[in-house]
Amino acid sequence: MSRRLPACDPCRSSKLSCDHTKPVCQRCAHRRIADQCSYRDRPFKKRALRTLSQRTFDTPQSAGPPNPHVFAPSTPSTGTPRQPRRYPNPGYLGTSSHTTFFDHFSENDWNHSRSASRDEVDHGLNAVSAAVSIDRLEQGAKLIVQVLDAANLEAWRSLVEAWVASGINLPVAEPFTVSCARAACSSIALRDNNTLKSLEGLAATTRASRALFTESCRPLRVAATDTIETFCQLFCRKVARWETLGLFFTSVSRATIDITQFEGIYTSEQERRAVRKLAMQFADTCLDISISLDCLNDLQLILQYENFILHSLVDGDQSYHSWRRLGDVVSSLFALGYHEQLGDPSTTAPFLRELRFVAFSRTYSADKNCSIFLGRPPRMLKSYCPTANLPDTWALDEVFTYRADTRVHHLCASLKEDVLNLHKEPHEVRLQRANHIRNAVATQWSEIPAKLRLDKPLCEYDRPHVEIDFLASAKLNFAHVRFLLELTITPRVSSPSSELLRTSADMLSLVVEAIVLKERLANSGTSLVWKVAYYGLAAAGVLCLALLYNTLDRAALHTTPSKVIRDLSVLVAEIEMGALLHPEDPNYALLSGAAYAIKNLLDRTIANRFANHVDAQVLPEATALSPGRCSDVELNDWSTHGLDFDPAFWLNLSEHPLLLTPEGEAG
Repeated sequence: MSRRLPACDPCRSSKLSCDHTKPVCQRCAHRRIADQCSYRDRPFKKRALRTLSQRTFDTPQSAGPPNPHVFAPSTPSTGTPRQPRRYPNPGYLGTSSHTTFFDHFSENDWNHSRSASRDEVDHGLNAVSAAVSIDRLEQGAKLIVQVLDAANLEAWRSLVEAWVASGINLPVAEPFTVSCARAACSSIALRDNNTLKSLEGLAATTRASRALFTESCRPLRVAATDTIETFCQLFCRKVARWETLGLFFTSVSRATIDITQFEGIYTSEQERRAVRKLAMQFADTCLDISISLDCLNDLQLILQYENFILHSLVDGDQSYHSWRRLGDVVSSLFALGYHEQLGDPSTTAPFLRELRFVAFSRTYSADKNCSIFLGRPPRMLKSYCPTANLPDTWALDEVFTYRADTRVHHLCASLKEDVLNLHKEPHEVRLQRANHIRNAVATQWSEIPAKLRLDKPLCEYDRPHVEIDFLASAKLNFAHVRFLLELTITPRVSSPSSELLRTSADMLSLVVEAIVLKERLANSGTSLVWKVAYYGLAAAGVLCLALLYNTLDRAALHTTPSKVIRDLSVLVAEIEMGALLHPEDPNYALLSGAAYAIKNLLDRTIANRFANHVDAQVLPEATALSPGRCSDVELNDWSTHGLDFDPAFWLNLSEHPLLLTPEGEAG
């Protein structure tokens, strides 16, 4: 590639070709203006222009009054370009985009000049982005007024701190949840709320809105040696950003889900739901404002993910709002390029690469789970996301953290994508690849530290509630992979294999155990309702079909009809009594409909089973196979004994001929 050389000032101003000869070019010599031939010291550096504030407000009197519809933040007076970006905030454009080719021009010839002015140019671009219309500035001020009028910020901050102290947190924004709460309260709180509607109060909210817009347009610059504390200071200083407020309101709404009562904010279920909806509305507005500024960054990506999770918990996973917001998170990930690279290791701080990987892994897992739950195609595929294949190993002294929970979600999401791809293969290839996936599931599960694997009943663990919840979630996630795998290679669901029945029974049993012990579980990353709707109903569906077609005898000995019926009955009872969720909850229609179907199936199955036994004259056969255990007199005595349900009733019930197990079938 030819090297780019600067032209002398006379040739450049006359737009004539210059031969770049120094000290005098040939054209200037022929034109007899050798004394005017000179070269600039930094020919490719843009001139320092006036700041946006000077152009907007410091105009000469002859130019007329300033434009009242443009808000200009206070920025340094150097490095502001004259025109805004032609392609605002394009983000990552891949290895074959137009910008990649044009970047080659600067690598050898004027890379030094470009790097020297990069900070000034970038700052200028963000200064132009900060030019916000007066309507949007008023929108921010109006939001602040609504927050101060409807919320007790200090009480909300205390709620978030109590929620985090219980061990629960936002999965991605975990390192700075509390810092965002404190910064948000200090940024928009007024000294005297009584003057909120006065001129002084309105001016104060306008200044707060202006400061939030100014900070939100600043780039989040992190050096390779910076820490997570340094990064947190960029948006949790005295002046916060709109993303900071969004994370605070998101954490408030999430805290109301796990804390049933909090003095000073809500004491009833109706008040708790009102606070949850209000905080979510504030979080949505903050996110919309941040996106409208067209300054996509890591903090905005985190807010988008946490906002999606909040909507999935409040609106339901089948809600269009949740599905659309998940798509927004995926789009931002692609725009930032984190599906292909997490930043140059030599220039990107390790904590920032880790934070980006956590955001990617969580989104990648949510994409798979929602696609399977809703029956829609996934939007993130490993073939287009090299980040999904990055190695991630367990530490020897691994303990529960949200990072460990993210690792489990990422591993299972990758395996679930492999299972989904089996649908495209012929039956023989499908069976062969299914064996590889089955071995991979066993290997991944065995590599998890024993301390983080569930290998005994939940009631036997003496750990914090959030850790017990994580143990159940991790095992359910891996069991769901095996469930999907066996379901994929099963020709007919009405004729399930023994492995599918065992996996379904294990999933349902663990879900029921979590329901019964829900007071000992906390939301470690997946709520209890999600466990029931996503894992429990899938397993219950297979088992209900097995009961309907009488194929449970193919399962292992521990998967007996009585155990399955017991678990299904507990599931139905918890839903119908309202112990699991209320009619106002988003997933109530789904779970109540499933409970109604399961209940009808259990009624018909049990009634038909006993009716068939009576019609086939099982009573004499059972008595004959168990001599000496039940005579006609004893049978008559049983039918009239223990009607007050005293202990003798249950002892005699076990001797009923219909419940006797022939000696040939025992064991």
